[in-house]
Amino acid sequence: MPCLLKRGTDESPAVVTFTHNELFYGVIGKSDDARKFLSTAAESGRWIFGIHVQGDCSHLERWPLEPWQSFLMWPDVNASFLNGVPKQRIVGLNCVNFLPAANEIVSREDRRWDICIISRPSRIKRIVESLHLIKQALVTNPTLRVIFVVPDYRKFGDGERTYETENLDRRFYQLPMSLFSATELRQISFISSSVESFGRFPIAQDVLQNLLARSKFMLLTSHSEGTPRVIAEALMLGTPCMVSPALRSGMGGYLTASNCVCIDDDAEKGASQLNDALSNYDRFTVDTALAHRIFSDVSNRTTLMEAISDQLHLAGKKVEGEWLLDDLHLRLAGHGRKRSLQVMNDRRLFFRWFANVDKVDPYDEDSIFGPGAPDDKASVQWGKRVRSLARIAFRR
Repeated sequence: MPCLLKRGTDESPAVVTFTHNELFYGVIGKSDDARKFLSTAAESGRWIFGIHVQGDCSHLERWPLEPWQSFLMWPDVNASFLNGVPKQRIVGLNCVNFLPAANEIVSREDRRWDICIISRPSRIKRIVESLHLIKQALVTNPTLRVIFVVPDYRKFGDGERTYETENLDRRFYQLPMSLFSATELRQISFISSSVESFGRFPIAQDVLQNLLARSKFMLLTSHSEGTPRVIAEALMLGTPCMVSPALRSGMGGYLTASNCVCIDDDAEKGASQLNDALSNYDRFTVDTALAHRIFSDVSNRTTLMEAISDQLHLAGKKVEGEWLLDDLHLRLAGHGRKRSLQVMNDRRLFFRWFANVDKVDPYDEDSIFGPGAPDDKASVQWGKRVRSLARIAFRR
């Protein structure tokens, strides 16, 4: 779903962002009608469009800038993939800079869990590699306490197809019972609530913060991320991070030897490093005040308003209209509570959004597409084609 940042007036355009996924792999990338609409709308002066980058785009040698794209949002304004984009059109923020404030900082003595893993059950997240790493760590440290927070994205009506349609790694669901002994399972907690039954965020934000705050380390084993919110959330709570040395993300500049340790991809070596970090926990410190200045919504709203105002001035427009800047940690990325709000497959949803945005509450995901809105669901065949297109784009 497009994210409305500011309503328009007779003298000032509305400001909207799309995700880079929608641009490259979604309706904008697939539909000539959608692109024509964006070009015409931008030329009319009634709309200003931006692209919110939230994934790893390091494969791009140069951003495919088009006239209707007025600005791009990404924290690292010097990223190589932004070559060719004028600096004044880059907003050095994205969804990771608008997180809710962390109000609970727990003392080291009161941290219940040794390792907290918050992830998705997909291959790109390397969740199975996390399981093997914890298994090896338990061999030499049987008192290790671990919590996995991995929502269950399976749609049971789709049967066996759900693993492919939802891009899930079925091994996450099959491996724990055979990999861990009964004694080891006593040391691990799995929170894996059904997204189909309870929504895409079945755990409330303050509960998630409590789990991270009461953990000694946050572990992330993936290699490719955009700006993983879990790193920012951990740092805001004073929780050091464990990451793969192969991690590519927009968060590298925030990780230091004092707030992070690299864990080898080899399970045996990584387990040794993990247990060593726990044994020497006192050497890790996190500047939570700095983390809040960088990542909290409170710190960055004004900065975003100023950056968007600059874009309006560049276009020769006035800065008028209602700002809509709540829940940007979710809305910019197209994360809805009931479903993904990125319009990836059905062009009808794209045009319905523009038809409804002035009539309904743009925060209300139940009504923003209008009554009886279709499900933006891809077929298995289309999912395969999109992944093929993505591989081609990565090679460009």
